[in-house]
Amino acid sequence: MQTSRVWAGWWCVYVQILNYDINYQVITYFRKELHMTVISKKEFSALAALFGRDYLAYILNFDLKLIPILEKGGGDLSDTQTEVIQLLKPIVEQLKFSNPRPNQLGIGGAHYFHNLKTPDNEYLSSVLRKIAVPEKKELKQTDDPVLESLSELCRVAYPYLLIPIDGFSHFNREAPSLHGMPKMRVFLDAVINDPVLIKLFNIVGDDPHGINTSGSIYTSLDSGGGIQLATFHRIIFHNSWVQMKLQSKQSLEDFIEIACSQIIAARKAIKGELVFTPTFAFFDGTGIEEGHKIELKDGVLYPISKDMLPYMPHDTIPSNFTNGLAGMMLETTTEFKINIEPVRSSSKSGKRMSLREISTTSSMYEKANRVELGTILATSDTHPVKARHVGEVIINPLHFPRISSKFKSRSISKSLIIDKKHYKAITEWVDLIGNKDISKVKMATRRYLSAINERLIPEDSLVDAVIGLENLFGIRSEIAFAISNSVARLLGSSFGEREKIFKKMKRIYSARSDIIHSNREIKYEIVEDYRISAIYYLSCCLKVLLKEKNNLLSMNAIDRVKLIALEDT
Repeated sequence: MQTSRVWAGWWCVYVQILNYDINYQVITYFRKELHMTVISKKEFSALAALFGRDYLAYILNFDLKLIPILEKGGGDLSDTQTEVIQLLKPIVEQLKFSNPRPNQLGIGGAHYFHNLKTPDNEYLSSVLRKIAVPEKKELKQTDDPVLESLSELCRVAYPYLLIPIDGFSHFNREAPSLHGMPKMRVFLDAVINDPVLIKLFNIVGDDPHGINTSGSIYTSLDSGGGIQLATFHRIIFHNSWVQMKLQSKQSLEDFIEIACSQIIAARKAIKGELVFTPTFAFFDGTGIEEGHKIELKDGVLYPISKDMLPYMPHDTIPSNFTNGLAGMMLETTTEFKINIEPVRSSSKSGKRMSLREISTTSSMYEKANRVELGTILATSDTHPVKARHVGEVIINPLHFPRISSKFKSRSISKSLIIDKKHYKAITEWVDLIGNKDISKVKMATRRYLSAINERLIPEDSLVDAVIGLENLFGIRSEIAFAISNSVARLLGSSFGEREKIFKKMKRIYSARSDIIHSNREIKYEIVEDYRISAIYYLSCCLKVLLKEKNNLLSMNAIDRVKLIALEDT
């Protein structure tokens, strides 16, 4: 009986799509044909292309990683999962018939498909999932009206967000399907009655119900941003979707949990509490093998997957390697805090309040700098390997994600997928740098990173590396001797090694002077040899200062050179 009701409900949906009456005989015949149909890999691939693998995995309650196997004709579906695919096929035919781009739903087709309902007022996607998964899963309940009503909205919107729409953003497109819904009204009422969240919308006077439908947020850069009551859910959905995708999460439960965490963070921020918002920093040049991660005190380094690319700043997309992408992502946090301040108002009913964001990204940039420096020190043995911070996504609980990017590195240094043997060293170096005061060698580290990450011309890279050494060991007179002697004494373990390093450094510094003053042209082979050697010496000196000679790390260059010259070797 239950199965018959489901079929009857679905046929009403199908009639709604066709927009004309179908007699009983035709319906009976078509149902018979459906049950006789075998799903070919070509048909399944077409469904995956139209609705997306994510959507199919959701309505079938199937592991996303197994969908490509089904597209190739492998794997098995249960009877109920097969029934769902059969039910989708006639819908697809009608959508193709009415769509000028038959291989894509388009934004209108996606809206239309998502809003199809059964006579019981259930969304089609929910019905299909129930057919595929007959057992009812218990959903988490909460006593918080805002979180409960938001969870219900998430359940409605989630399937729609899974459908790919080429040429359109995944965001700002779910709102029309939610406006006017009873569940949306419940959510808005819950927000209005929440004593904390309502402060987002400029309370007017002493009347708790005297609200505006929109408010203002002023960032730490004094740029304003609007926030509207009717579209508050879009901010939550946008943030939650981006965070979920960058964390490589997939399920409806993940989406709901992250969305609810946005509300919790927003409440804390409105109360004036310090909030640590999820932050994702991206690096180009070095990648991590799929399935691996590197844990740091500052966060966790993950490989960048192709599924993350649509949610990253465009300029941060890394180079493609056969065994992965030559980029990685640091998942960390950024401090976020706001003040509630009175602002001028022409309203006679009372004061209006505004939110002023006082968040800071300085800590995030410091973390990114440590990852750059630590990764390069750990992976660059004889030849420099680049690892450049190219952008970030900061989840803002009161606004859309803050996305920024830099120009990608076009340096001559090589890119690579990090060998697993370097993972431990990266953790040690990044954490070590975080525990040290490197203010006295800050310029040297900047020039070191610039020489590796940002220079396309060998001469420029060489000059950067030598300037880094000058910052460590430069004095006002006899600078070439001071640098050469300090590097030799710091790195050489015997008289012969020190003499060799001393002579090489003298030639490198002489080449640096020729390049800057254009005294003579130097062959490319020589410049490249000197460039690699200068970067190598600078790298080794930084390692010694950070790990072995802590007393030298906190000195200025003059005192550092003096102590190195006087130390016993």
